[in-house]
Amino acid sequence: MIPRFRSLIFAGLLIVTQSLTADTVATRNLKPVLCWPTEEILSSLTNKFQERIIWVAQVRESEYPRSIALLQNPLSQTWTILEFDSVQACVLGNGIGSMHNALTNDGKGI
Repeated sequence: MIPRFRSLIFAGLLIVTQSLTADTVATRNLKPVLCWPTEEILSSLTNKFQERIIWVAQVRESEYPRSIALLQNPLSQTWTILEFDSVQACVLGNGIGSMHNALTNDGKGI
């Protein structure tokens, strides 16, 4: 099931990437992010907000090995997205409330 899901995600990313043709120009934006020592921010999110890691993936760039994680507290509905390595973790986004768009058997979202 997971390999099939990965294939669907890859196919979706491929379609999106291919739709960004020469007519589309990417721009570099500087987004301010807050960073802390990795252990400190993970401890804070776990203890203060009772968030737990529900998803994590490694970024495939060998120059800067790092991971992306989604933490969530299902009761309070708080969530945080972190980009981190063994030294530092940066908050890419956080909030309250979310919507899960699961695929149904016919491939359509809910």
